[in-house]
Amino acid sequence: MTLAKDTILERRYRIDHLLGQGGMGAIYRGFDLRLKRPIAIKENFLQSPENIAQFEQEARLLADLSHPNLPRVIDYFGFEEKQYLVMDFIEGQDLWEIIQQLARPLSEAEALSYIQQVCEAVNYLHQRKPPIIHRDIKPQNIKITPEGKAVLVDFGIAKLGEPETHTSDGARGVTPGFSPPEQYSGKGTGLVSDIYALGATLYALLTKRNPPDSVSLLIDRSLYQPPEKLNPGLSPRLSQAITHAMQPQPKDRPTSVLAWLEELGLSPHISTVLIRPDVPIKRNNPQADIATIRVEPLAENGATVSVDLVRGQNVSLSRNTPNLTRIAIGLGWDAQPSTGRAFDLDASAFLLNDSGKAISDDHFVFYNHLTSPDGAVQHMGDNLTGAGEGDDEIINVDLLRVSPEVKRIAFTVTIYEAEGRGQNFGMVSQAFIRVVNRDDGQELARYDLGKDCRAETSMIFGEVYRYNSEWKFKAIGQGFAGSMESMVKHFGIAVQ
Repeated sequence: MTLAKDTILERRYRIDHLLGQGGMGAIYRGFDLRLKRPIAIKENFLQSPENIAQFEQEARLLADLSHPNLPRVIDYFGFEEKQYLVMDFIEGQDLWEIIQQLARPLSEAEALSYIQQVCEAVNYLHQRKPPIIHRDIKPQNIKITPEGKAVLVDFGIAKLGEPETHTSDGARGVTPGFSPPEQYSGKGTGLVSDIYALGATLYALLTKRNPPDSVSLLIDRSLYQPPEKLNPGLSPRLSQAITHAMQPQPKDRPTSVLAWLEELGLSPHISTVLIRPDVPIKRNNPQADIATIRVEPLAENGATVSVDLVRGQNVSLSRNTPNLTRIAIGLGWDAQPSTGRAFDLDASAFLLNDSGKAISDDHFVFYNHLTSPDGAVQHMGDNLTGAGEGDDEIINVDLLRVSPEVKRIAFTVTIYEAEGRGQNFGMVSQAFIRVVNRDDGQELARYDLGKDCRAETSMIFGEVYRYNSEWKFKAIGQGFAGSMESMVKHFGIAVQ
């Protein structure tokens, strides 16, 4: 029996309505009465010890994750002999709903935009120690927000990829067409099992058909129809990459998500936002080529555009503004102190190598060290109050002077003495990061953090990074619990 509307759990979470129900459980839309925001509440029906243990593992797995294309766990508890998992509520439709509403498969641009975001999330899971195997990737488990961000959900049958481990009874489950052959046996699933499911998902998006069952393919490979035969407009390279991922034998598939991304012709970064300045792109329109951004021409000829990003997206600065050499990173916020003590937020920049670590301690630019060793990055000074309109702090970057060893520059904001003052980013509104061309003053890209600000006390707002001969900007919105010390440790700087 499902929970009634207006049921209150843990004196905090209100049930609004049932979103879906199956044999294993139910999921509700709810409301967090403390933080005043919508939430998703997952309920476990199966009460065998193994199923309870698997549900608890899902909670633990998600609680340790922080990625823009994955849901965030808020709470886990028991109520009347059932278990509940509270997560961020992801607005939007799943990919299967979207393609069923269309009279056609997704275009290559649409499908690749979504699948690349999901690949970034899966690669993040596979890089954990021990790695996490999702084991249930399919269009129905990929939510697309109104802003066009893809979020991979439902970790109900996920497992840790530890050596010599078999799948517990509580974690067993298959989806015909998307689960690889090894998943049917309950043992032997590994990282390449997720790659099979990614390939099958892309197959479905580009053909608007369920892929053939993998066990049948293991017996008779002739049952497989290459996607370009079902959708003749597909590029051969894309069709071949899907076929490679969907090989019945694990040893015949790509060895990693990043390797498969390269086969797709995509860079191993979160998907680039494609810009068509002559065509305004509408939100909530699944038929648009890329339904993720708002395009606003700033110059009379329409050549320069400002791009509003959501967390996890990026845009090429060099491609959209040829001959760009000097940029300003503007960061802003409005704080609402509830403790009676003023906020002091500090912006910083970290100059990083390929592995995401600071080149040296001197490559940390902040209010006490205003210029990078190469002179390319300059902090324009600390704003102790954050008062006034516009940018609260500015960091200038001369792209031509950035040392070749610097591959990315991360821009962060921390709350000074946050713990002692009882302050966090949940008390901060209208936080943003923007990129401005210093030669003409035009805004090139902007990321308004909005609801991405949570209870953390330090955040990476965004980053500028090299990709081949280009400079790109990425909206990150990743939070950390802890002071500036936590942030500098994250970037590999020793704290004395």
